[in-house]
Amino acid sequence: MVPGLVSIVVPVYNSERHLASCIESAIGQTYENIGLLLIDDGSTDGSGKLCDDYARRDSRIHVEHCSNQGPASARNTGIARSNGEFLFFLDSDDRIEKDAIRLLTESQKRTQADLVIGDFTIKRFGVEDADSRFLFPQDTLLVREDVIARTLEYLKKPTAYAFLTYVWGKLFRASTIKDNHVLFNPELRIFEDIDLNVRYLRYADSVSYIKNKLYIYTSYPNTGATVSGIHAYPLGYTPALNTIRTFLSASGVPAASVQREIGNAHVYFAIRIMIALFPRGQRISLWKTHRLISTIANDPDLRSNLEYYSPANGDSRIIPQLVRLKLTAIIMAVCLYKARKRRRSAAPAAAQLYVSKQGELENARF
Repeated sequence: MVPGLVSIVVPVYNSERHLASCIESAIGQTYENIGLLLIDDGSTDGSGKLCDDYARRDSRIHVEHCSNQGPASARNTGIARSNGEFLFFLDSDDRIEKDAIRLLTESQKRTQADLVIGDFTIKRFGVEDADSRFLFPQDTLLVREDVIARTLEYLKKPTAYAFLTYVWGKLFRASTIKDNHVLFNPELRIFEDIDLNVRYLRYADSVSYIKNKLYIYTSYPNTGATVSGIHAYPLGYTPALNTIRTFLSASGVPAASVQREIGNAHVYFAIRIMIALFPRGQRISLWKTHRLISTIANDPDLRSNLEYYSPANGDSRIIPQLVRLKLTAIIMAVCLYKARKRRRSAAPAAAQLYVSKQGELENARF
């Protein structure tokens, strides 16, 4: 491994529309000691050629062309081909601020943390929203006890402390990943980020968080890729929960506490997945949806965990009751209603955000 070198791994699949912006943000870093690994995961558009064009112009860029096996496999290829002291994962439709890698490496050098996390901006409907309510209010250094506590809090309310739920925008020690074989599970198409993060944290003594907004994430609610992942593996959250269980048990958390919090999160994720089976603008046969919801609702582990479910404000209380009664058709109706309700409530917020941003632009102009 090359000391100080940051290997930026980008899985690429049919990303021609956004790829140039992503690559430019990576090679335009003020921290120049980077290697950019573009893993073309069997793209059928012009993404592969675009990757090659950039590689011919910049010696720091390396391209791998692979058959389509999904982002987890593509990232594993990037890890295998990397030679940096650190690893950074960047999605091909996202981008990073020009000082991102410099600030992350400076924090790592200062704190010697095993994982460094930056703040981020979410881009919804083409508008950037500085939304960090799931992170921390200020620069923070978490020791192992803090990480365990945050993991338990995440299980209590999975919409909180989202630093567990994504791998992009973080600085990982490459030696920790490679020496301990902490790779992505290619069989997972959902929750694979949580699975890797928690397995990595088993070997991490500290996590540094810096408040600077370094990563711009493009949000696509209920995308085709997400829905297809659910169809392929409707119980895809269970491996991630098992990984968390192993981590907490190995960290000395009492078995009863682990079971209670894992059980609560299991029910929460099952509800979330069932609602996600009703995406906007996509027609899926009722028979297929019925079969998938039946698979989830009749999972014996889910049914045994119903007793641990502790809904917070806004969480469904009726769906667990319907699961207990095995009323699949009614579960479908309730999930469809909730999916539509969420879309209706999200639309005015997005519109207001757009109007607000447009107002800022107009004021800036004059």
